[in-house]
Amino acid sequence: MGLTKTIIRSFLSGIITLFIFILVFTLNDNLSWFKFHEHVTTWFLWLPFCLFAPIWAIFVDFITRHFHFTKLWQKFLLYNLGSIVFWLVTSLVSIIFNHDGHFSIKVVDLIIIFFILIISFFCSSFFYLVNSFQHTFLHSILGYAIFCLLLFFIFNDCTVTKNWTQTKKPNGLTIQFDYFNGEKAIALPIKKKLVLKVDWNLQNQGGYGVSMETKWGHFIGWKEKGDKMLIENSKEKQYYLVLSGTKVSGWVNITWD
Repeated sequence: MGLTKTIIRSFLSGIITLFIFILVFTLNDNLSWFKFHEHVTTWFLWLPFCLFAPIWAIFVDFITRHFHFTKLWQKFLLYNLGSIVFWLVTSLVSIIFNHDGHFSIKVVDLIIIFFILIISFFCSSFFYLVNSFQHTFLHSILGYAIFCLLLFFIFNDCTVTKNWTQTKKPNGLTIQFDYFNGEKAIALPIKKKLVLKVDWNLQNQGGYGVSMETKWGHFIGWKEKGDKMLIENSKEKQYYLVLSGTKVSGWVNITWD
């Protein structure tokens, strides 16, 4: 098999594995299409499945061809070794950043790393099985079909609303809805300092929450000021208040000064 075909095949195997991985987590969220969309648009998930895994598969293919690792268990071991090293390094780097550049591992960190490595073992094993599938035509058709499906979810908003109305006020916004399942981003005034208050009044027991993001989806922290939030925006960029709801109805009142 030529290098180009090997790259395409490995990439499609990564796409199929990514799809199954996301589908399993979505089933855990009661098959919420919004959650599926949320997982698909998490760019970090694409790196191990669609970039690192194909590159490592090509490397393993090179090793097995030139060093005569002909046994299946040897190839299987190499696939899982790459996955374990990738996630171990990623986890350690993440811990360092979370501790402000100081390396310090707690028991809870070790437990999290342990479960991450178990999940990575199952993912790399599944990737190995998919990439070793002999029927090239069926493999390609399935891979391209799933890739198109993932692109559809990336470029389509799966948030569902009914009778969503927004009433603007001089210092805020009132939003009413009969049904809300997903996320909605509200553009905030561009100020160096903004004091924000969000009041929810819901008619059912669905989940809800708020977060602060840039237009690129990067999360922003805030300081609590009583029942309000203080957002500092020294560079005066456009920030968004992201409302999230899970099958809720009612209204939310947003005020700022």
